[in-house]
Amino acid sequence: MGIKSPKGKDRWNESTIKSILTNEKYKGCALLQKHYTADFLTKKIVRNDGAVPQYYVEDCHEAIIEPETFDGCKI
Repeated sequence: MGIKSPKGKDRWNESTIKSILTNEKYKGCALLQKHYTADFLTKKIVRNDGAVPQYYVEDCHEAIIEPETFDGCKI
């Protein structure tokens, strides 16, 4: 279709497409605390694998794609 990737390339990387198709923000929701600050002195940020609670907020902003369509996509 001639749409360039976020880095301006003609060919899209598979991981870029997967991240778009699995990002809940496109359907108007948000998962909070995906990352957290593990050490305040060094300001080291790490991925949250259950160390601190995560919060899922539905309908927090306008959706780009209908939730039913988003949830129906298989990866």
